[in-house]
Amino acid sequence: TYWPTLRLALLGDWMTSGLNLRTPFVDACQAIAEKCGEVTFLALQNGIFSQYVLVLDPALSRSMNIQSGIMRPLTRTSTGICFLSRLHDDEIGRITQRINVDIMDADFRRSEGAVIDDVNAMRRDGYFHADGFMEPGIASIAKLVENGGDAMPLAVAVGGNSEALAEKKTMILDALDSLRDRLTAGSAIAATGPQQSEVFQRMRAFIDEQGD
Repeated sequence: TYWPTLRLALLGDWMTSGLNLRTPFVDACQAIAEKCGEVTFLALQNGIFSQYVLVLDPALSRSMNIQSGIMRPLTRTSTGICFLSRLHDDEIGRITQRINVDIMDADFRRSEGAVIDDVNAMRRDGYFHADGFMEPGIASIAKLVENGGDAMPLAVAVGGNSEALAEKKTMILDALDSLRDRLTAGSAIAATGPQQSEVFQRMRAFIDEQGD
C-alpha cells in the first residue's frame, strides 16, 4: 500500500534535475545497491512523514513496494525512526499522537512507548533495523547521514526480504558508514555542482514552508 505522495512539479524537478543526474552521491548510492543486491533509498523528513526522494533497485526485484516521492509515517519506517532520534522524547510523543490520529488503519498505529523504545535503540546503536513495519517479511536498515551542520537531515536505508537483510547486516552497515562519511566530508550532495545544489535548496525551502 502506498502512502500519499507529494504531487508537485517541484518534486519532479528534484528528481529529473537533481538526483537522477550522475553525481558522486548517486553513484555512491548505486554502489551500495549493487554491492548489497537490495533496494537502497534516500529519505528526508517532510512533516510527520519520511519521504523517499531516491529509490534504487539494482535487480528490479520489487522486493519493497516503494517508489521515489512516496511518504510514510515517521513511526512506521526505519528512516523515520532515524529522524525522530534527533528530537526530545516529549516531541516524539506529540508526533506519535498526531500520526495515530491521522492514520485510518488502526493496525499501523503505534504506542508512544514502542516508538520511544525504537528511538532509544537508534540512539544507542547508531542505526535502526526495522522488520515488518509496513509489510510482514520486509525489513530495512537505516542510518542518518549529515550534509553539513545547517543542512536538511538525510537518512539512507537498504531494504528487502527480512532473512536476506539479517544475513547481510554487517555488509549493509559498512556500506552505509562509507556513504555517511562521504557526505560528512562534503563529497556528495554539497559538491555535486550548482544545478543540483539549487534544486536541493528549493526542495528544502518548500518542505520548511509545509512545516509552518
